[in-house]
Amino acid sequence: LYRMKEIEDAEMKADIIGHLKSINNDDDAFTKREARAALKEIMQNPENYIVIEDDGEDCIVIE
Repeated sequence: LYRMKEIEDAEMKADIIGHLKSINNDDDAFTKREARAALKEIMQNPENYIVIEDDGEDCIVIE
């Protein structure tokens, strides 16, 4: 149910997605896995997906 919810507050959305993207390449395997899992969940909402993919940074590969 909450996976499809948009993060409505623009500043909060940017902060959350930015943080998850920053730890997506962490050396710690657990941190990396959990960041990718969280990104995968919030990407299920089209509005969140646009922010994740369209911020001018490299594309994130979620395995």
